[in-house]
Amino acid sequence: MTKEADGETKIQPTCGIVMPISECDGRPETHWSDVRDIITEAAKSAGYNARLVSDTFETNLIHTEIIRNIYEDEIIICDVSGRNPNVFFELGIRMATQKPTIIIKDDKTIYPFDTSTNRYIQYPRDLRHPLMEKFKTELIAMIGKVKHQTEDQSFIGQIGPFKIPKIESTEVSASEAILQRLNEIERKMTPPETRRVINPAYKFRFHPGAEVKFRNIDIDEVDACIRNIDAAAINDAIETMCQTDWKVSFNVPHILENDHTHVGIAGPDVMTKSFQTAFMKALDDAIPF
Repeated sequence: MTKEADGETKIQPTCGIVMPISECDGRPETHWSDVRDIITEAAKSAGYNARLVSDTFETNLIHTEIIRNIYEDEIIICDVSGRNPNVFFELGIRMATQKPTIIIKDDKTIYPFDTSTNRYIQYPRDLRHPLMEKFKTELIAMIGKVKHQTEDQSFIGQIGPFKIPKIESTEVSASEAILQRLNEIERKMTPPETRRVINPAYKFRFHPGAEVKFRNIDIDEVDACIRNIDAAAINDAIETMCQTDWKVSFNVPHILENDHTHVGIAGPDVMTKSFQTAFMKALDDAIPF
Protein backbone atom coordinates (compact mmCIF):
# COMPACT_ATOMS: atom_id res chain seq x y z
CA MET A 1 0.00 0.00 0.00
CA THR A 2 1.09 3.59 -0.67
CA LYS A 3 0.09 6.99 0.67
CA GLU A 4 -1.52 9.40 -1.79
CA ALA A 5 -1.07 13.17 -1.63
CA ASP A 6 -4.48 13.58 0.00
CA GLY A 7 -3.53 11.15 2.74
CA GLU A 8 -5.61 8.25 1.48
CA THR A 9 -4.08 4.79 1.30
CA LYS A 10 -3.94 3.20 -2.12
CA ILE A 11 -3.71 -0.59 -2.42
CA GLN A 12 -0.98 -1.56 -4.86
CA PRO A 13 -1.66 -4.23 -7.48
CA THR A 14 0.09 -7.55 -6.92
CA CYS A 15 2.93 -9.02 -8.94
CA GLY A 16 3.17 -12.75 -8.25
CA ILE A 17 6.54 -14.47 -8.59
CA VAL A 18 6.90 -18.04 -9.81
CA MET A 19 10.46 -19.38 -9.55
CA PRO A 20 12.70 -21.96 -7.86
CA ILE A 21 13.15 -21.24 -4.15
CA SER A 22 15.42 -24.10 -3.07
CA GLU A 23 18.52 -25.71 -4.60
CA CYS A 24 17.95 -26.21 -8.33
CA ASP A 25 20.24 -26.86 -11.29
CA GLY A 26 23.33 -26.56 -9.11
CA ARG A 27 22.26 -23.17 -7.73
CA PRO A 28 21.81 -22.91 -3.93
CA GLU A 29 18.81 -21.40 -2.17
CA THR A 30 20.74 -18.14 -1.62
CA HIS A 31 21.13 -17.70 -5.40
CA TRP A 32 17.37 -17.81 -5.95
CA SER A 33 16.83 -15.50 -2.99
CA ASP A 34 19.12 -12.92 -4.62
CA VAL A 35 17.24 -13.22 -7.92
CA ARG A 36 13.91 -12.84 -6.10
CA ASP A 37 15.15 -9.67 -4.38
CA ILE A 38 15.96 -8.11 -7.76
CA ILE A 39 12.55 -9.08 -9.19
CA THR A 40 10.87 -7.62 -6.11
CA GLU A 41 12.79 -4.35 -6.47
CA ALA A 42 11.82 -4.08 -10.15
CA ALA A 43 8.16 -4.74 -9.40
CA LYS A 44 8.18 -2.18 -6.60
CA SER A 45 9.70 0.41 -8.92
CA ALA A 46 6.89 -0.32 -11.39
CA GLY A 47 4.25 0.24 -8.69
CA TYR A 48 3.52 -3.35 -7.70
CA ASN A 49 3.61 -5.26 -4.45
CA ALA A 50 5.64 -8.40 -5.26
CA ARG A 51 5.64 -11.75 -3.49
CA LEU A 52 5.97 -15.44 -4.29
CA VAL A 53 2.63 -16.97 -5.26
CA SER A 54 3.32 -19.45 -2.44
CA ASP A 55 3.89 -16.69 0.13
CA THR A 56 0.46 -16.62 1.73
CA PHE A 57 -0.85 -17.60 5.12
CA GLU A 58 -4.58 -16.96 4.84
CA THR A 59 -5.50 -20.65 5.08
CA ASN A 60 -3.89 -23.94 5.98
CA LEU A 61 -4.44 -25.28 2.46
CA ILE A 62 -1.38 -23.68 0.94
CA HIS A 63 -1.98 -25.12 -2.56
CA THR A 64 -5.42 -23.51 -2.65
CA GLU A 65 -3.73 -20.16 -2.07
CA ILE A 66 -1.08 -20.81 -4.71
CA ILE A 67 -3.70 -21.56 -7.36
CA ARG A 68 -5.78 -18.56 -6.31
CA ASN A 69 -2.75 -16.25 -6.53
CA ILE A 70 -1.75 -17.60 -9.95
CA TYR A 71 -5.32 -17.08 -11.12
CA GLU A 72 -5.93 -13.63 -9.61
CA ASP A 73 -2.61 -11.71 -9.45
CA GLU A 74 -2.54 -8.74 -11.81
CA ILE A 75 0.88 -9.71 -13.20
CA ILE A 76 3.00 -12.85 -12.87
CA ILE A 77 6.77 -12.93 -13.36
CA CYS A 78 7.99 -16.47 -13.97
CA ASP A 79 11.67 -17.50 -13.84
CA VAL A 80 12.11 -20.71 -15.85
CA SER A 81 15.85 -20.93 -15.11
CA GLY A 82 16.84 -24.47 -14.28
CA ARG A 83 13.69 -25.80 -16.00
CA ASN A 84 12.05 -26.62 -12.66
CA PRO A 85 8.94 -28.83 -13.22
CA ASN A 86 6.85 -27.07 -10.56
CA VAL A 87 7.61 -23.71 -12.15
CA PHE A 88 6.43 -24.91 -15.57
CA PHE A 89 3.33 -26.44 -14.04
CA GLU A 90 2.37 -23.12 -12.43
CA LEU A 91 3.32 -21.21 -15.60
CA GLY A 92 0.96 -23.44 -17.61
CA ILE A 93 -1.91 -22.63 -15.26
CA ARG A 94 -1.19 -18.91 -15.58
CA MET A 95 -0.95 -19.01 -19.38
CA ALA A 96 -4.39 -20.62 -19.54
CA THR A 97 -5.84 -17.51 -17.86
CA GLN A 98 -4.54 -15.30 -20.72
CA LYS A 99 -3.53 -12.70 -18.13
CA PRO A 100 -0.29 -10.63 -18.18
CA THR A 101 2.75 -12.87 -17.71
CA ILE A 102 6.46 -12.11 -17.98
CA ILE A 103 8.95 -14.95 -18.46
CA ILE A 104 12.59 -14.55 -17.46
CA LYS A 105 15.57 -16.91 -17.45
CA ASP A 106 19.32 -16.95 -16.93
CA ASP A 107 21.78 -17.07 -19.81
CA LYS A 108 22.67 -20.74 -19.23
CA THR A 109 19.17 -22.22 -19.42
CA ILE A 110 18.16 -23.47 -22.88
CA TYR A 111 14.92 -22.03 -24.23
CA PRO A 112 12.17 -24.54 -23.42
CA PHE A 113 10.61 -25.70 -26.71
CA ASP A 114 6.92 -25.32 -25.86
CA THR A 115 7.28 -21.70 -24.77
CA SER A 116 10.06 -20.57 -27.11
CA THR A 117 7.67 -18.32 -29.04
CA ASN A 118 7.47 -16.09 -25.98
CA ARG A 119 9.90 -13.24 -25.56
CA TYR A 120 12.18 -13.80 -22.59
CA ILE A 121 14.10 -11.29 -20.55
CA GLN A 122 17.51 -12.78 -19.80
CA TYR A 123 19.92 -12.21 -16.93
CA PRO A 124 23.45 -13.54 -16.24
CA ARG A 125 23.52 -16.65 -14.09
CA ASP A 126 26.47 -15.29 -12.12
CA LEU A 127 24.37 -12.17 -11.31
CA ARG A 128 27.09 -9.73 -12.41
CA HIS A 129 26.14 -6.27 -11.20
CA PRO A 130 26.25 -4.16 -14.42
CA LEU A 131 24.22 -6.70 -16.40
CA MET A 132 21.78 -7.25 -13.54
CA GLU A 133 21.08 -3.52 -13.46
CA LYS A 134 20.36 -3.69 -17.20
CA PHE A 135 18.07 -6.68 -16.61
CA LYS A 136 16.27 -4.82 -13.83
CA THR A 137 15.68 -1.83 -16.13
CA GLU A 138 14.31 -4.09 -18.88
CA LEU A 139 12.05 -5.87 -16.39
CA ILE A 140 10.59 -2.59 -15.10
CA ALA A 141 9.87 -1.55 -18.68
CA MET A 142 8.24 -4.88 -19.49
CA ILE A 143 5.99 -4.68 -16.43
CA GLY A 144 4.79 -1.29 -17.62
CA LYS A 145 4.12 -2.74 -21.07
CA VAL A 146 2.31 -5.98 -20.21
CA LYS A 147 -0.04 -4.45 -17.64
CA HIS A 148 -2.06 -3.15 -20.62
CA GLN A 149 -1.98 -6.54 -22.41
CA THR A 150 -5.27 -7.86 -23.77
CA GLU A 151 -6.24 -11.53 -24.05
CA ASP A 152 -5.54 -11.41 -27.80
CA GLN A 153 -1.94 -10.43 -27.01
CA SER A 154 -1.40 -13.31 -24.59
CA PHE A 155 0.57 -16.46 -25.46
CA ILE A 156 -2.59 -18.42 -26.29
CA GLY A 157 -4.14 -15.45 -28.09
CA GLN A 158 -1.14 -15.21 -30.43
CA ILE A 159 -0.95 -18.87 -31.46
CA GLY A 160 -4.57 -19.44 -32.37
CA PRO A 161 -8.19 -18.31 -32.25
CA PHE A 162 -8.94 -20.17 -29.02
CA LYS A 163 -11.66 -19.30 -26.59
CA ILE A 164 -10.67 -20.25 -23.06
CA PRO A 165 -13.74 -21.04 -20.94
CA LYS A 166 -14.02 -19.14 -17.69
CA ILE A 167 -13.94 -21.33 -14.62
CA GLU A 168 -16.78 -20.03 -12.49
CA SER A 169 -19.19 -21.65 -10.07
CA THR A 170 -21.57 -20.44 -7.42
CA GLU A 171 -20.72 -23.46 -5.28
CA VAL A 172 -16.99 -24.04 -5.87
CA SER A 173 -14.46 -21.29 -6.54
CA ALA A 174 -12.11 -21.47 -9.53
CA SER A 175 -9.07 -22.12 -7.34
CA GLU A 176 -10.83 -24.85 -5.35
CA ALA A 177 -12.02 -26.56 -8.53
CA ILE A 178 -8.49 -26.53 -10.00
CA LEU A 179 -6.96 -27.78 -6.74
CA GLN A 180 -9.45 -30.62 -6.46
CA ARG A 181 -8.70 -31.74 -10.00
CA LEU A 182 -4.92 -31.50 -9.51
CA ASN A 183 -5.08 -33.70 -6.42
CA GLU A 184 -7.06 -36.30 -8.38
CA ILE A 185 -4.54 -36.25 -11.23
CA GLU A 186 -1.58 -36.43 -8.84
CA ARG A 187 -3.02 -39.52 -7.17
CA LYS A 188 -4.01 -41.30 -10.39
CA MET A 189 -0.59 -40.76 -11.97
CA THR A 190 1.22 -42.41 -9.05
CA PRO A 191 0.86 -46.23 -8.99
CA PRO A 192 0.21 -47.50 -5.43
CA GLU A 193 3.16 -49.88 -5.54
CA THR A 194 5.60 -47.08 -6.41
CA ARG A 195 4.38 -44.37 -4.07
CA ARG A 196 7.06 -42.93 -1.86
CA VAL A 197 6.91 -40.27 0.78
CA ILE A 198 8.00 -36.95 -0.69
CA ASN A 199 9.16 -35.04 2.41
CA PRO A 200 8.80 -31.60 0.80
CA ALA A 201 11.07 -28.83 2.00
CA TYR A 202 9.41 -26.43 4.42
CA LYS A 203 10.94 -23.57 6.37
CA PHE A 204 9.24 -23.16 9.73
CA ARG A 205 8.74 -19.50 10.60
CA PHE A 206 7.11 -19.69 14.00
CA HIS A 207 8.77 -22.85 15.36
CA PRO A 208 12.54 -22.38 14.85
CA GLY A 209 14.37 -25.69 14.67
CA ALA A 210 11.21 -27.67 13.92
CA GLU A 211 11.45 -30.61 11.54
CA VAL A 212 8.97 -33.12 10.10
CA LYS A 213 9.95 -36.36 8.36
CA PHE A 214 7.40 -38.65 6.73
CA ARG A 215 8.12 -42.41 6.56
CA ASN A 216 6.22 -45.10 4.66
CA ILE A 217 4.38 -47.63 6.80
CA ASP A 218 2.12 -49.09 4.14
CA ILE A 219 0.31 -47.96 1.00
CA ASP A 220 -1.56 -44.77 1.93
CA GLU A 221 -0.10 -44.78 5.45
CA VAL A 222 2.83 -42.81 6.85
CA ASP A 223 4.50 -42.07 10.15
CA ALA A 224 5.22 -38.38 10.71
CA CYS A 225 8.24 -37.82 12.96
CA ILE A 226 7.91 -34.30 14.41
CA ARG A 227 10.75 -32.63 16.27
CA ASN A 228 10.85 -29.43 18.34
CA ILE A 229 7.09 -28.78 18.32
CA ASP A 230 5.24 -29.36 21.58
CA ALA A 231 2.34 -31.77 21.93
CA ALA A 232 -0.27 -29.04 22.41
CA ALA A 233 0.68 -27.40 19.11
CA ILE A 234 0.65 -30.79 17.34
CA ASN A 235 -2.85 -31.53 18.65
CA ASP A 236 -4.00 -28.09 17.51
CA ALA A 237 -2.60 -28.72 14.01
CA ILE A 238 -4.28 -32.13 13.79
CA GLU A 239 -7.61 -30.59 14.84
CA THR A 240 -7.19 -27.96 12.14
CA MET A 241 -6.43 -30.55 9.45
CA CYS A 242 -9.44 -32.64 10.49
CA GLN A 243 -11.67 -29.68 9.67
CA THR A 244 -10.44 -29.59 6.06
CA ASP A 245 -11.34 -31.72 3.03
CA TRP A 246 -8.17 -33.82 3.09
CA LYS A 247 -8.97 -37.55 2.94
CA VAL A 248 -6.83 -38.61 5.92
CA SER A 249 -7.14 -39.78 9.50
CA PHE A 250 -4.71 -39.24 12.39
CA ASN A 251 -3.62 -41.50 15.24
CA VAL A 252 -3.12 -40.07 18.71
CA PRO A 253 0.36 -38.46 18.88
CA HIS A 254 2.93 -40.68 20.58
CA ILE A 255 5.55 -38.66 22.45
CA LEU A 256 8.93 -40.37 22.73
CA GLU A 257 10.87 -37.41 24.09
CA ASN A 258 10.15 -33.75 24.82
CA ASP A 259 11.20 -32.76 21.32
CA HIS A 260 10.26 -35.95 19.47
CA THR A 261 6.70 -36.99 18.57
CA HIS A 262 5.30 -39.58 16.16
CA VAL A 263 1.90 -39.30 14.47
CA GLY A 264 0.42 -42.01 12.27
CA ILE A 265 -1.50 -40.66 9.27
CA ALA A 266 -3.53 -42.77 6.83
CA GLY A 267 -5.70 -42.05 3.83
CA PRO A 268 -5.65 -41.44 0.05
CA ASP A 269 -3.99 -38.02 0.34
CA VAL A 270 -1.05 -38.82 2.65
CA MET A 271 1.39 -39.54 -0.20
CA THR A 272 0.85 -36.19 -1.92
CA LYS A 273 3.23 -33.28 -1.60
CA SER A 274 0.30 -30.91 -1.25
CA PHE A 275 -1.05 -32.67 1.86
CA GLN A 276 2.36 -32.99 3.51
CA THR A 277 3.07 -29.30 2.92
CA ALA A 278 -0.36 -28.35 4.26
CA PHE A 279 0.22 -30.41 7.42
CA MET A 280 3.58 -28.75 8.06
CA LYS A 281 1.97 -25.36 7.47
CA ALA A 282 -0.72 -26.27 10.03
CA LEU A 283 1.99 -27.26 12.52
CA ASP A 284 3.79 -23.97 11.93
CA ASP A 285 0.61 -21.97 12.50
CA ALA A 286 -0.53 -24.03 15.51
CA ILE A 287 -1.13 -22.24 18.77
CA PRO A 288 -0.15 -24.30 21.85
CA PHE A 289 -2.62 -24.31 24.75
